[in-house]
Amino acid sequence: MTEAINMSKELKDDNNQVVDLKGQLQTLESNLQTQLSLRDTLQDSLAETQCLYNNSLAEIQNQICYMEQQLVELRVKTECLDQEYIRLSDAKCLLEHEIETYCCLLGEEQHDPEIRTSRHGRKFASFICRAMTTLSSVLSDLKSRSMSLPSSF
Repeated sequence: MTEAINMSKELKDDNNQVVDLKGQLQTLESNLQTQLSLRDTLQDSLAETQCLYNNSLAEIQNQICYMEQQLVELRVKTECLDQEYIRLSDAKCLLEHEIETYCCLLGEEQHDPEIRTSRHGRKFASFICRAMTTLSSVLSDLKSRSMSLPSSF
C-alpha cells in the first residue's frame, strides 16, 4: 500500500511536472511567435527603407547625370566663346593697325585741300569710326559673357 501511495504520489508529481512543462512550452511558443512577428515587422521595415534609399539614390544619380551634361554643354559654349573672342580680338588688332596706317596716310595728306575735303575720304573715315565702335561693342559684350561664366573651366 505504501508502495501504491508512493506511486500515486509520483504519478501526481509527474502529472504536475507535465502540466508545468506544457505551460512553459506554451509560453515559449508564444514568445517565439512574438519574436517571429517582430522579425517579420523589422524585415518589412528594412525592405521599405531599402526601397526608399534606392529611389533616393536613383534620383541623386539622375541629378548628377543632368548636371554633368550641363557642364559639358557649358564647357562647349565656353570654348566656342573663347575661340570667337580670340578671332574678334585678332580682327580688332588687324583693323586697328589698318586704321592707324590709314590715319597716318591721312595725316600726311592733310596739307592737300582736295583730299581733306573729299567726300570719299570723309565717308571712309566715318565708316572706319563706326566699324571700330561696333567692334569694340561686340568685344566688350563677348568679354562680359566670358567673365560671367564660372572660372573652373
